[in-house]
Amino acid sequence: SFRSTSPALLPPQIRRQNCYYRRPFLERCSPAVYDAPVNFYHRPVHNQPRVFIILNNVAAKAQAAWPDIRQRLETAGIDFELCETTTAGDATERTRNALRAGHTTIAVVGGDGTLSEAAEGFFEFKTDSLSPLPVPINPAATLAILPAGTGDDFARGLMQGRVPLEHWLALLVSHCQRNSEQTTRQVDVMAAKCDSGTAPFLCLNASTMGIGGE
Repeated sequence: SFRSTSPALLPPQIRRQNCYYRRPFLERCSPAVYDAPVNFYHRPVHNQPRVFIILNNVAAKAQAAWPDIRQRLETAGIDFELCETTTAGDATERTRNALRAGHTTIAVVGGDGTLSEAAEGFFEFKTDSLSPLPVPINPAATLAILPAGTGDDFARGLMQGRVPLEHWLALLVSHCQRNSEQTTRQVDVMAAKCDSGTAPFLCLNASTMGIGGE
């Protein structure tokens, strides 16, 4: 199992910070003033890990949704890195590389296919291991869903129906700002092998072959 984002949103708050400046910065003040408190007001600085975003390059709906997604994340002050897929299976390798590089939140802008590829990237298949099950690269990492596909079956299943993209964006922003397990849930994945057992793979909610796969 692995973690995906779940609802919770905390508004940013204003915090007060007292700073003391020495006389060289107060030349215009009275000579008798050597120390003076100066109040600065700033938004709290969150220890936010950079979000690694995978965008389906060939999905028209995902491409159309990206400008709004980018604006929402930038407005919220979320640091992110964007990667556009180029070939089938690209999301899997990009996810693995991002997790190995230290990213802890992977967000997918696309449909069920891109989402399943990214979910597979959370795991490694150890050929020398005694266990037939895949091994998670980082058990604490999370997969954020930004549904922008045709069916979005997995996202609809989680929410018991289709919800606006803004709702999923709010979940991602909340997760990044809070960086807490309270904003995640664990879901199961399916592991299987094809090509006479030589090609292992993972999927989230369905796996089809032949006509269904096409």
